[in-house]
Amino acid sequence: MSDNQPDAPDGAVRWSQQGDRTTFQIDLTRLPATITRLVFTATHDDHAVGQSPTLTVELPGAVFDARDGLVNERAVMLADLYLHPPGPGGTWRVAAVSQGFDGGLRRLLEHFGGEAAEEGPAEMTPVSPCPRRRPQRPGPHQPVRWPPRPGGR
Repeated sequence: MSDNQPDAPDGAVRWSQQGDRTTFQIDLTRLPATITRLVFTATHDDHAVGQSPTLTVELPGAVFDARDGLVNERAVMLADLYLHPPGPGGTWRVAAVSQGFDGGLRRLLEHFGGEAAEEGPAEMTPVSPCPRRRPQRPGPHQPVRWPPRPGGR
C-alpha cells in the first residue's frame, strides 16, 4: 500500500493520511487465511526517518516512539501484526519493531524478498516500421477462403 494505492485489494487494510498523521484501519476478518503477518513501515527519500518530528505508533492501550535508536535509516519497520501460532485458532498479536535500513526503500524491499524498479526513465528501443506487403493470391498449395471476406481481405 502506498500514496497511490491506499486500500488493500481485499479491503482488509485501509490507509489514510491527514497532515502528519497516518492511520491504518484493519479488518482481520477480511484477510485471506494465507496472510499471517502485516508489517507497518515508513520510508523517507530526503532524510533519515529518525529525523522526523514525530514517529509514534499508537494502539489501544499503548504508544511508542519509533525514533528511539534510529540514526541514519531511511526506511524502518515500525510494528509487526502477526498471527500466533499461524493458522486457525491463532491469536493476533502486535510487536513494536523499530528496525531500520540505511539503504532506504530498496533495502527494505530486499529484506522481504522484493525488488525495486530501476530509477530513471526507461530506455526506449527504436522500432522500425513494418514493410508493407502486397496481398498475395493463393497458390496451388494454399487454402482458398470461401466465401471471400468483404473488401478482398
